[in-house]
Amino acid sequence: MLVLAGDVGGTNTRLALVEGGEVRVERHYPSGGHAHLEDIVRMFLEAVGGNPKAACFGVAGPVKNDVCRVTNLPWVVDGRAMEAALHIPKVRVVNDFYAAALGVTGLRAGHTLQIGGTQHPVATGPIAVLGAGTGLGVAFLFHNGLHYEPVPSEGGHREFGPRNEREIRLLAWLQRKYGRASYERVVSGPGLRDLYAFLAEEQPGAIIPTTRAAMDAEDPAAVVTRLGLQEKDVLCKLALDIFVGVLGAEAGNLGLQVVATGGVYVAGGIAPRMVPRLTDGAFRAAFDDKGRLSEVVKAIPCFLVQAPQLGILGAAVAAVR
Repeated sequence: MLVLAGDVGGTNTRLALVEGGEVRVERHYPSGGHAHLEDIVRMFLEAVGGNPKAACFGVAGPVKNDVCRVTNLPWVVDGRAMEAALHIPKVRVVNDFYAAALGVTGLRAGHTLQIGGTQHPVATGPIAVLGAGTGLGVAFLFHNGLHYEPVPSEGGHREFGPRNEREIRLLAWLQRKYGRASYERVVSGPGLRDLYAFLAEEQPGAIIPTTRAAMDAEDPAAVVTRLGLQEKDVLCKLALDIFVGVLGAEAGNLGLQVVATGGVYVAGGIAPRMVPRLTDGAFRAAFDDKGRLSEVVKAIPCFLVQAPQLGILGAAVAAVR
């Protein structure tokens, strides 16, 4: 069955026609350049052709009854309205990390990089999925005896818990700026920008003018990541230190929360660009540091997802179901 699958984020929207689990054609569009998701879908179908029998869109935001008010865009995605507007018999709207979680169940060899864990994944054990991009997505997978069923979550918006004196100061800085500080305020693209700004206020003498100029000219998160990995800017390097530590700590928190014997999967657009920093030991140390429960968490395998079509594959599975 030919289905339309969509991965709708605050920055980019990916659409694909999928048949038999194989992506037939895929296109990417900037989300912010369009007034409605329907406009992008109509453009896509006019360009590539095809008559999908069903569609599913994984959307960054809470979903109720196939309706989602997108968290980082002025969009309302309504499944029934899209059925009528696009003449597709059945349109399902799910949280983007519901789709990402389903995508995890279809990952193949070479799609992941393991980061620690003393035990192999249990075949039907609980799975946690998180991923940083424009925001921080979180979902879980539980086996129902036949297959894994995703449980969507807005766990990225829970209160940020600092682990040391610098992070306590960061918490206060974020609270002054936003009123409330969640994990998404730290572990996301905008979070990387704020981490640099926080550190620049603390250490103004370390500011490099060319870094500021680069951040004005392009995506600040990309600049922080690039210069931090190259170790060409001390503030960018420190920002990555905090980012990786908090991402690792929260991944371990989620693994502990459901005792994720099936594994913890780190997805999203940012983490795959940081492989050297995620594998140098700091991420896993933060993951494992759980006090009296550290030995439990150390057993949990963690995987970096390196498959760019994770959300698309999961949305296709949901469309077929």
